[in-house]
Amino acid sequence: RQSLSWALQLIPAVGAFKSAGFGRVEEATLGETWTELRASTGAVDTDAIASAGGADVWLEPAEPFLVWSYSYSGNFFAGDTTIPGQVLKGVAARWLADRSLLEGNEDAFARLIFRHAYPVPAAAPASPRPIAMPLSIYTVDDGKDPVVVDALESPDEFYEYAGEGTVSFAPDWKAIPLAEYQPPAEPGRESRTRTAVRDHVAEDEKLFTHAAVDPAGCVWRGQILIPQAINVSFDDKAAMASLVAALAGTSLGLGKTKVAMDWRPEPLAERPIATRHESGWRVVLQSPACLHGPYEKRSKSSDPMAALRADYEAYWQHVLRGAGRLVDFMARQRLAGGYLARRYQVTAAGYEPYLLTEPGSIFLLEEVDASRAGDVAQELARLAVAGLPLGPNWPDCRRDWRRHPFLPEAGWGEVRISDKPAVPGART
Repeated sequence: RQSLSWALQLIPAVGAFKSAGFGRVEEATLGETWTELRASTGAVDTDAIASAGGADVWLEPAEPFLVWSYSYSGNFFAGDTTIPGQVLKGVAARWLADRSLLEGNEDAFARLIFRHAYPVPAAAPASPRPIAMPLSIYTVDDGKDPVVVDALESPDEFYEYAGEGTVSFAPDWKAIPLAEYQPPAEPGRESRTRTAVRDHVAEDEKLFTHAAVDPAGCVWRGQILIPQAINVSFDDKAAMASLVAALAGTSLGLGKTKVAMDWRPEPLAERPIATRHESGWRVVLQSPACLHGPYEKRSKSSDPMAALRADYEAYWQHVLRGAGRLVDFMARQRLAGGYLARRYQVTAAGYEPYLLTEPGSIFLLEEVDASRAGDVAQELARLAVAGLPLGPNWPDCRRDWRRHPFLPEAGWGEVRISDKPAVPGART
């Protein structure tokens, strides 16, 4: 510490133009070390985190940040307001490795489940994490109050309602009078225009703009879960809990702008569970999931709907180990390619995007017979915590969070399995 203090006193200026009089250093002081900062944030109860099976995590970025960005017209990039678990896991891995806390604990860290973090109002940080609305919900606009219906709950009533007014699937949040489904908070944006510079001169056609997310007025609420599985021993659970507790404090390097971010983990208030609805198990995706394998492994039916059903039936047959089956589903898909498909190449043969199932997609499952109900319940209880795994057609070498961009350990495939129907009560 003393040597660093002396060295700072010998630096008169910093930056590329210090010889032209810029970057003069007026004063250099040393603040708290990481150990002191960690102590000042208050101790996190490792045993409580292990007992609860994970932690609720509140995240406060210090400045506008840019993560999981998408581009318009090639030179305009807008960041996502959600911080993916993949990003959080990467930041946490760098943080722990820099402090030599990851050495010997790599396997325990790899199995920790970092769920996506969603913005909630800073004035109400205890607000629950947002819940995705099932795609089976639709509204009927009869010119008065909108009627809210669940297509999987009342499949025979669709045509009756369709004759009474305009039917709208995936309706606007504001049209749904249900307090249970709340959208994330909406943080502001800050635009920053940059250019590439070479030899102190701006390069031609290198101008680009970032629409960064402004964290003012919001905090981000996420979760880090210890997987619920037979192969998680007490020692593994203790190691995982200690890694989660070590994340209390301030990390660096969030997103493209490398923003500092405060982490505040607390023992998990409520561990996700799976409960059965009277019509079967209702599994609703809360984040995108990679349930389909590479293209050559997918169904090749000429009917796209038949191909999707065959893929989903095979997926659930595999995941439920033959104890359950898919009854019905309503799902939406999209392709994720570009940078992701190049960095995490799907096949060696050439470019291929990933096929994702979108949040809100809902699957209705049932046991094959009464004797297998317990097996289905046990497996879905595990998935309520761990999230939906990759489809069976992905090779084992890709089932590592550093080699596949959409693994459940990084927040993808989060599900909600509830005994509550999507729309409570019946139509009056």
